[in-house]
Amino acid sequence: MRNINLLTEKEVKNAKPDEGKFVTRIPDGGNLYLQVTQSVKGYNKNWIFRYELHGVRHDLGIGPLSAMTLAQARRRAADLRLQIVDAKLGKAIDPAQERVEARKALLAERAKEAKAMTFEECAQAFYEKHQKGWKNDVYRRQWMSNMERLVYPTISKLNIADIDHAHIEKVLTPIWEKIPATASRVQGQIARVFDWAVAGKLCSGDNPADRKFVTARLGKPNNGNGF
Repeated sequence: MRNINLLTEKEVKNAKPDEGKFVTRIPDGGNLYLQVTQSVKGYNKNWIFRYELHGVRHDLGIGPLSAMTLAQARRRAADLRLQIVDAKLGKAIDPAQERVEARKALLAERAKEAKAMTFEECAQAFYEKHQKGWKNDVYRRQWMSNMERLVYPTISKLNIADIDHAHIEKVLTPIWEKIPATASRVQGQIARVFDWAVAGKLCSGDNPADRKFVTARLGKPNNGNGF
């Protein structure tokens, strides 16, 4: 490629805006520029990759001089030039759009992590919200006792969004036939916690503790007593 690798290490080191100017961009060729911006403490130097795709010009920052040497910036620019060729042929994504999509994915993941709750956290939140409307103190104690004895040991620390039918089956299988009345109540408790989580968009999809899914796997519990 003609007109490439125009800068020297010395020129990069000594680069600064012309007198009276705040910023300058110095070409190295092959779409690569060194952007020098005046600051309070001296000069900030960053590598810029300038290109045009589908009639739109983009200035893509690829890193500061403090983190990317001239040689590294040239290698990155070479990779981007190839990506643009492929993008024009429909074989690759526009580098600027790729960055936008990557940022969206990162923000979505951070948002997901920020609102992620374990099953125990959801169960406790559900209990605090609804137990005030339960008139029976015995029911309140039994509700939490069921969770602590029969549910939490298996799924308490799991992100509620990651819990599926297999996890619920693992919780209920040991008690489904042995103490079916209690198992039925526990299934109902878990299902209500999931309804609460779905309403708060903490998880999505089918409720894995829904009775139709549980009985499809474990059958209908026999009549029995027990808490």
